[in-house]
Amino acid sequence: MNPVPFSAEAPGLAWSVAKAFMALGFLCLMAYVVFRYVAPIMNYRKGKGSSSLKIEERFPLEPRRSLYIVKAGKRRMLLGSSEGGVGLIADITNDEKNPSD
Repeated sequence: MNPVPFSAEAPGLAWSVAKAFMALGFLCLMAYVVFRYVAPIMNYRKGKGSSSLKIEERFPLEPRRSLYIVKAGKRRMLLGSSEGGVGLIADITNDEKNPSD
């Protein structure tokens, strides 16, 4: 058996690895551009900034359990969240939110 002569046109292992890293770098750059510039534009167009629902405070109780004060329009609510879902605990008036004022 005669060994196959080396050809200058045949790509070597180093060139294949270099092309793979260049492709990976290009994909990382494209992902950065999409998440940095395109995704915020898409969220803005959905009307995210004009929502009347706002989380005013969050108090974590355990890793998967929390209390939230949520404002929906003119109404404020105390909500509890856990593995079982989200539930209304109480409606809060403006006087009850800041009793020290």
